[in-house]
Amino acid sequence: MRSSSKEPLLSTVLRELLERDASSGLRLGAIIEAAGERSFGLMLGLLALPSALPIPAIGYSVPFGLMIIMLGVQMLRPVRRGFQRRPWLPARMLAYKIKRSTAEKMISFMLKVFQCIESFIHPRLPWLQRRTGRGIAGFIVILMGLLMAIPLPSTNTLPAMIVWFTALGLTEEDGLLLLFAAVAGVAAVFVYGLLLVAVFSVLLGS
Repeated sequence: MRSSSKEPLLSTVLRELLERDASSGLRLGAIIEAAGERSFGLMLGLLALPSALPIPAIGYSVPFGLMIIMLGVQMLRPVRRGFQRRPWLPARMLAYKIKRSTAEKMISFMLKVFQCIESFIHPRLPWLQRRTGRGIAGFIVILMGLLMAIPLPSTNTLPAMIVWFTALGLTEEDGLLLLFAAVAGVAAVFVYGLLLVAVFSVLLGS
């Protein structure tokens, strides 16, 4: 990981906001403001984590999946100077709050995962952080957001984890991790396609 970076990772951003605000939750808009130009990766990681965590995330997958789709579309959209630097969300979504207890569990989970994988993550394949890589990442994010928004039980963890690894690749400028997330995303679409075909076959057969 980039130990020399002065910008905080998502876990640090969340911890600082929790310490600063003793209210009942974390507002998404405040996280975007605190993250700066790394907002896309950090927001994707944040929105994916509740569904990726080994804890119940009832009520998060569908709205967060829709927000992830919105971010993926924005990642695909070029602007005058390259790509959009900070994500845009409607005011109602920016006001959305994550429960404090859930945020604390997210921080704990992230720290444990980082301890296991930090030695494998570092800046590489920089071309995958530019137009081509960002476009691929945005496309995969959109597909995973769609899968997360499908109201089927126990089907959100895999796409959420893929979005989370995509976010990690963006924030740590690790092109190889982005490539891994893209391959895993294609595999997930294939697996979920087979699952949906099986479900519809059973429903139509009955």
